[in-house]
Amino acid sequence: TGQQGRDPGWDPLPWLIDQAHQRGMEFHAWLNPYRASLDVYTADYNSLTPQQRETQLMSALANMDDKNFAKKNPDLLIQGGKRILLNPGEPAARQHIYDTIDEIITNYNVDAIHFDDYFYNDVSLNSDYTLYMQTSGASSYDVESHKDWRREQVDILVETIHHRIKDFNDVFDRDVQFGISPWVGWA
Repeated sequence: TGQQGRDPGWDPLPWLIDQAHQRGMEFHAWLNPYRASLDVYTADYNSLTPQQRETQLMSALANMDDKNFAKKNPDLLIQGGKRILLNPGEPAARQHIYDTIDEIITNYNVDAIHFDDYFYNDVSLNSDYTLYMQTSGASSYDVESHKDWRREQVDILVETIHHRIKDFNDVFDRDVQFGISPWVGWA
């Protein structure tokens, strides 16, 4: 359509997959599993006042389509840098990612699902970790235990996706691959 996000009036994915397969190529679906929006904030999140954060977040969400998961679930977001992301520490956010992958592998003949820009945003304290601390009986915030908890949330996500794709392959006699691109910084 020449404009990002504009509905072309038809689903181009089956055609793209078919064209790749006709040419002997695999079609790999690359996803950014957490990304809700880029460049939401005019400056780094931590340098903005709470009022600026709220105003800029509300503006970004208002500009999203009403069907957008992030717009409908702002409580499942984490913020950092200039972006907003789905929070992998929230079971409902992980479920949305699972559902999205299930939809892709069920409805399209993709050969692989890959994650790009895979990371857990560097935020100081998530409300989900605060809830975990309260329910686990932790007496105070501990940086290392927060990092361990965050890694565990990512492990849960990755392991569940691995098993879901494996089960799908077993049931439907398919060979959908699953991979994750490592996050690196350019030298």
